[in-house]
Amino acid sequence: MSIKHRCATLLQAISANQADIGGCGDIPGLSAIAAGQELCIGAVQRPIPESLASAILVRGDSPIRKPADLVGKKVAVNQAGAGEYLLLKVLEKENISKEKVQRVFLAPSDAAPALYQGTVDAWAVWEPYISVAELEHGARRITTTHPAPTYSVMLVRNQAAAKSPEVVKAALGDLGEEYDWLNVNTAKSAEFLVKDIKISPAVAKRVTQNQGPQLLATPNADDVAKLQKTADWMLEQKILPKRVDVAATICPTAK
Repeated sequence: MSIKHRCATLLQAISANQADIGGCGDIPGLSAIAAGQELCIGAVQRPIPESLASAILVRGDSPIRKPADLVGKKVAVNQAGAGEYLLLKVLEKENISKEKVQRVFLAPSDAAPALYQGTVDAWAVWEPYISVAELEHGARRITTTHPAPTYSVMLVRNQAAAKSPEVVKAALGDLGEEYDWLNVNTAKSAEFLVKDIKISPAVAKRVTQNQGPQLLATPNADDVAKLQKTADWMLEQKILPKRVDVAATICPTAK
């Protein structure tokens, strides 16, 4: 059974029938399910309200200091993903009409140079891109914690969950133990990031600190309700093409 850990890679691999399980943010995960990918949610990582793993960034020399300064500006976000969700939630919290800020839909690989070169004024993004931008390119946060902290989810291909439920359970259990070990051994966790995603040791250390502990849990009724609230909000904002019934997307192995 193949397991992937990065969301974009995971969704591509599942589409190509090359992976069965993988970790993803709830926003891209719900978007993928709404778009028709045959996925279920096998486990969750609950939000950490104090986490610094999401932020809106500007260049170090930018006059933008706070979300209100984004009015009339261009902000890079990944469409129907965590970046767009973060931006919209920040604007909602600050009572700023979303029509007053121009969303520029870019993948992180294109958004980073767009910010550094001045094509966009700000970038709503997550780790490890935040620490790379801050430590290596002098970028600066204008937000700290997320106004609506998000889940991470372990997505499972429906066919795998149906045909090999015990294998899926065992794999998720092993992943949970792996996370527990990495939470205790933070230096090793940073080393893993250096090798896995090819970032510097300084960036990896900052990413580990900003993310906080990673704990895997079986989704309960409260988790389902909170994920449903997120999905319904995304539908209202026209981020999702159709409503997602979160309870129906929980893997049979997690019930």
